[in-house]
Amino acid sequence: MYKKNVLSILVLMLALSAVFSLAFTQSVLYIDLAYAQNAKLTQVEIAKGSADPSNGQFFVPQEASVSKGGQMTWTNKDTTIHTVVQGNPSQASSSSKPQFDSGYIQPGGTFDLTVNETGSVDYYCTLHPWMTAKINVS
Repeated sequence: MYKKNVLSILVLMLALSAVFSLAFTQSVLYIDLAYAQNAKLTQVEIAKGSADPSNGQFFVPQEASVSKGGQMTWTNKDTTIHTVVQGNPSQASSSSKPQFDSGYIQPGGTFDLTVNETGSVDYYCTLHPWMTAKINVS
């Protein structure tokens, strides 16, 4: 009788352990999924060779989408420095200050930007004005 009770208790403990383990795993999975859905990161590469106007690819993707409050990250995959500046080359001589200006991004370097206004935003590289692209913020 004693062995039967001990065995029943062990089986019950194992069952409870499995239930708690499954519940914990599902809650962690739910938290991970919720975090992934709220992560609003859009990545853009400055293409290798983009300092050459005949390269064909400069900012990849050339038109990126991001949600308001989301973050953009540009990574310089080229072997020379670049910039990411709001506007277009024809506005370069205007006295208005751009909404964002990365400064020089070294090869392998990154530039991060949090986007807080909706709409369409043009940007370009001040060092290589043929490098133009767009961000669509919804």
